[in-house]
Order: sequence, then structure tokens, then C-alpha cells
Amino acid sequence: MSRYQHVDTSAALAPEDLDRFVSAVQHLCRHGIDERLGLFGMSTVQCQALQVISGNPGLSQRRLARLMGQSEQAFGTLLARLLTRGYLVRRRGRGRAATHELTAHGRIMLQEAKEIGHEVLALLFLPLNGEERQSLCALLHKVLNARWRLRFLPLPESPW
Repeated sequence: MSRYQHVDTSAALAPEDLDRFVSAVQHLCRHGIDERLGLFGMSTVQCQALQVISGNPGLSQRRLARLMGQSEQAFGTLLARLLTRGYLVRRRGRGRAATHELTAHGRIMLQEAKEIGHEVLALLFLPLNGEERQSLCALLHKVLNARWRLRFLPLPESPW
């Protein structure tokens, strides 16, 4: 049975159904981009790291890892791969901290990755006309703006 089943849209959708659809769309986008980046020996996580490094010159590995939402150890492994492939150079920073910057090859790969991402997303969202894209954007924006409601919902007590 297909993971993307047809849903009777005349029936009211539960929040869990909406969450599942949003997750499925996000997965489809990421998978499509990752699949194409894989032809270049890259992944979306590697491209995200290049983007973060490019946008935050001079930051330490610790701060870059936080921006990526990764542990220092995991980010160090990612940096090692990027250094080995020639996308980055390591520079001596303040004290023992090292900084990283993109090489010309890294900048080219980052630009290629952005173009690949744009192409994949354009293909996936092509069935939506401009008005539908605006509506989708407005609806998702409403959901994001509702995050304040989470502060008023007490967390359940831990059974432990």
C-alpha cells in the first residue's frame, strides 16, 4: 500500500493527518534534493554546513555546531569530510580554536547545491499556481504563529 494514500478531503482531517502530510512533503523535498546531490557526492547536511560556514565567517567549530543543531563531535566528523573533499580550509583562530572557510571549490558546490534545491522544489510545487502557493504559505504561516499556544499547555508529568 502506498505511503501517500488518497484521503477523502470532504471529511475533516485530524491534526495528526495534517502533520503526516506536512512531514511527507518535507521528506519528499529532502529526498529529491539528496538524491540529486548524491550524484555529486554531496548530501543536504553537507550543503547546510557549507551554507552555515559561508554565512558565519570566523565562528568556532563549537558555535557552528550549535547553529547546525549538532553535537561538536558530529559536526567535527562532518567538517572532516568537507575538508577532505577540498570544500573547506581550516584557519588558526583565537587561542586553540580553529575557524573554517569555503574554498573556491566549496563555493561552487554550494552554488550548485542551491540550484539543485531550487530545481527540485520548483518541480514539486509546479502543480500549484501562484494563488495556491500564496494560500499555502499563508496557512503554514498561521500554524507557525500559533506556537505561542504551546507555552500555555502544561507538559505531562513524567511517569518516572
